[in-house]
Formats: sequence, C-alpha cells, structure tokens
Amino acid sequence: MRMLFEVMDLAVASPATVSRCGMVYLTPDNLGWYPYVETWVEEKFPDEDILSNDLKTYLKETFQATINIGIDKIRSNFNELIKTDDL
Repeated sequence: MRMLFEVMDLAVASPATVSRCGMVYLTPDNLGWYPYVETWVEEKFPDEDILSNDLKTYLKETFQATINIGIDKIRSNFNELIKTDDL
C-alpha cells in the first residue's frame, strides 16, 4: 500500500514517521496547472508532423489566456464546498 500526504511541515510528526518520509520539494515555479499543460503538449504531440511548433505555442498561449480567467470566474460565482487549488 502506498499513501501520499501533502503537508506544510513535519512539526507534529513522530520521529518514526519522519524517518520513513520521502521528501519532494517543489518550487513555486513548478506548481499550478501550466507545467501539466506543457508536459501534455510535448508528450501528445512530440513530432512536428503531428502538430507544428507554432501550433504548440498557440495552444499553450490559449491555455494561458483562458484558464486563470475561468478559474477566477468559477470561484467568484460559485461556492466551493471543498476548497480546491488551481491544479
């Protein structure tokens, strides 16, 4: 069985828990939805025969121009019963 927990720190964790933790540090630049879009575009369209580099750039720019606006619109008009992040 594998479990994944996202915690801010290990201040209240027991020494046994801390010794078994694998730490992954993510910088703020690597967080959010955009790195997933970049990876998706590059993995799904690896060759220029499938999608040209100009169209890849256009696709990424379209995501950048619309996703944050959509997230803000949803959050300002609807009540989240369970808090979500931008991912």
